[in-house]
Amino acid sequence: MRFHARRRFAVSLLGSSLLAVALCVPAPVVLAQEAEKALEKADAFTVRIKTTIVYPFGQDKRGTFKGAGFVVDKERGWIATNAHVASRSAALLNVAFRDQEPIRAKRLYVDPFLDLAILQVPREALPKTVSEGSSQKTENKAR
Repeated sequence: MRFHARRRFAVSLLGSSLLAVALCVPAPVVLAQEAEKALEKADAFTVRIKTTIVYPFGQDKRGTFKGAGFVVDKERGWIATNAHVASRSAALLNVAFRDQEPIRAKRLYVDPFLDLAILQVPREALPKTVSEGSSQKTENKAR
């Protein structure tokens, strides 16, 4: 009989442990939902970048390459990306927002030490849903 009593105790202990774990599960679910909302917001100012290099120089290679960037100044049409994505060679640069046709971009600045580049697209070509990655509205809310 003592064996069965211990077995029942172990089963009830296991059952209560599983219940305790189940009660903790909603927290990760809520965090996942918040992360998903943040990613949806970020999607509005994120772009895909396609760089085509025909005549490379330096460390650049000939070909078509892809990368990503984000809008940093909606009024000026500025997009930040990596310098290796924008290339240092003469290149054809196209950026595309989600579910949009590609827009021709021009390279404004390339910093080889920080691996940072700023591209520019016509302000009118930006989709209406675009918000800036680091807008003043966000900074003002934090104050």
